[in-house]
Amino acid sequence: LDNRAELIEALGLQAHARQGLGDGGILLAAWERWGESCPAHLAGDFAFVLWDAKRRLLCCARDHVGTRPLYYHLGPRLFAAASDTRTLLAIPGVPRELDELRISAFLVPGLDNRTGTSYTHVARLPAAHTLAITADGGTRCASITGACVALHDACTWLSEKTGQPSPFGRLVAAVSVGVSGAA
Repeated sequence: LDNRAELIEALGLQAHARQGLGDGGILLAAWERWGESCPAHLAGDFAFVLWDAKRRLLCCARDHVGTRPLYYHLGPRLFAAASDTRTLLAIPGVPRELDELRISAFLVPGLDNRTGTSYTHVARLPAAHTLAITADGGTRCASITGACVALHDACTWLSEKTGQPSPFGRLVAAVSVGVSGAA
């Protein structure tokens, strides 16, 4: 986590931090405080899956830029997640069926699918998104609020550290061109 100091301060974890509190402990405290909005408060590269027994909710989240991958299988009786498809496919019960249509789409420029993979029963959580699965099997995927703000902050930090102009404007322009060019 790139904003450890701010999170430790906001969560009142100063005493724990002196005892070597790791990112996992900070993440759990952030989840306890902010629940599903927790990822909006995190900066840096992360991907996590967390079971909240009190809320009876499984939450998956991926960092704002998508540095850390998160692949998952959601079947009628099995949920599994991993940072790569090889590990996920090694789990018993995860089907290995190839998605021929998806594979052919990789060959066509401009047909990027943020959630698809080469496997029919394996999906990729998009960058800056959460996936929540309730105990009764309900699911919802949502964009992390504040992802654009976090990207702007990261670009500002990079600019200050390197003395170079912030790349934020160029990134926004590139995304805008990509979106308008896809129409």
